[in-house]
Amino acid sequence: MRLLLISNRYPEDADDPASPFVPHFVNALISCGVQVDVLTPSYARELGHGQGWSQGNIERMTGQECPGHPTQISQWGGHSCPPTGTAAEQPFQDSLLTRPNDTAQMLSVHRFETGATVPVGSWNLLNPQSWIQLRRFLRNGERLGKHLCAHHTYDHILALWALPSGHFAQMLSRRFHIPYSVWCLGSDIYTWAKRPLIRGRIAGILTGASHVFADGEDLCRRIRSWLEIDAIFLPSFRPLDGLDGFEPPPPTESPRFLYLGRLHRDKGIFELLMAFAHVRMALPHATLRYVGDGPEKRKLETLAAEMHLLRPDDLEASSVLVGGAVSHEGVVRALHECDWAVIPTRSDSIPLVFTEAVQAMRPVIGTDVGDLGAVIRRYRLGHVSPSAQSRDLARTMIRAAHDPVFDLRGRAELLQLFDPRRAAEIFCDRAFPATDRRVPSRLAKDLTEMIPA
Repeated sequence: MRLLLISNRYPEDADDPASPFVPHFVNALISCGVQVDVLTPSYARELGHGQGWSQGNIERMTGQECPGHPTQISQWGGHSCPPTGTAAEQPFQDSLLTRPNDTAQMLSVHRFETGATVPVGSWNLLNPQSWIQLRRFLRNGERLGKHLCAHHTYDHILALWALPSGHFAQMLSRRFHIPYSVWCLGSDIYTWAKRPLIRGRIAGILTGASHVFADGEDLCRRIRSWLEIDAIFLPSFRPLDGLDGFEPPPPTESPRFLYLGRLHRDKGIFELLMAFAHVRMALPHATLRYVGDGPEKRKLETLAAEMHLLRPDDLEASSVLVGGAVSHEGVVRALHECDWAVIPTRSDSIPLVFTEAVQAMRPVIGTDVGDLGAVIRRYRLGHVSPSAQSRDLARTMIRAAHDPVFDLRGRAELLQLFDPRRAAEIFCDRAFPATDRRVPSRLAKDLTEMIPA
């Protein structure tokens, strides 16, 4: 079985924050006997983590040894050239994972050039320059996708996520008669599908798919109600290492709150800052740390300084700290140094940071959005704020500091539910139903039965 997986982002190594759970899902697919080719865009700051890359060249990547990361990358720069010659002369070329220990010759990653430094989802479409970039993005992605489908035989295409990957999947499916599926994230349905023109495009992509998956049961219900098609819950999950010795925190008058993720307004970062100002009135020794990067980082720092919560000239005296993106070890360290993980999202279903915090035995304060609130309540892993409004968040944060909730049995049940191997089996059961796979399905029950309605 051979799968073309089209992803909006794909990390280069274990410390790359771009969709870090996808390689673990890919590795689980490989364990099921599926050969995976990944089609994904490259952005200037990603290429070799700042190294100079030439269009069309294939460069060997040293990278950290971890599941789903190849040692070679192919890149399409959008230029025509003869089909033969050296790697430097070709605009793209197949590349194979050649590490001997686990998944040799089962994974290849192919990147097409975008000419941009930030992901397509962050482009300002009111700026004419963004439309020029978008045209280049679509052209290069379509060309590399057509090349791959013309030179390889794929049994299925999986798009992560509805846009723009779903666009490529549908185009390639129609041209090469390959069935495709789409895995939706919360932003596909909660955010983008609310915009009139984009809503119609997403509807066309999902209704044309053989299967639709979503990383939350609430998303599945919304898709079923909206389009009258089936949608299957498929969880996203990144296993963390280095968690030995972690224990749930006790009640405290000086709680250390952590926000871990992208610094974007849709994530509720400003509401959290306002909420923390209220928390400080009741718990003057409380601290809040932001760990992540994004378009609102500088604005967040400025606002925290204006509120006298962040002192750039005296960080030791600051009750709020704003850090940048961190490595895998940095994520583990940040979780170790906090008492609570706060997820004030307004648009996610089950954010990746939720399962990361649960792995580290850190209770979660989450908003009642998507499945997040229902899962926290069902598995007794924290407190739920009625909304992302600052007053609701503040009350919940104060209550959580005095009454931490974290059930170890609930943690074990949740981690079993979100195991990437389970997700890979669910996908394979739908995409390759008549094929004998290397690992037979071990599903004891459907995931949808384990997520509360």
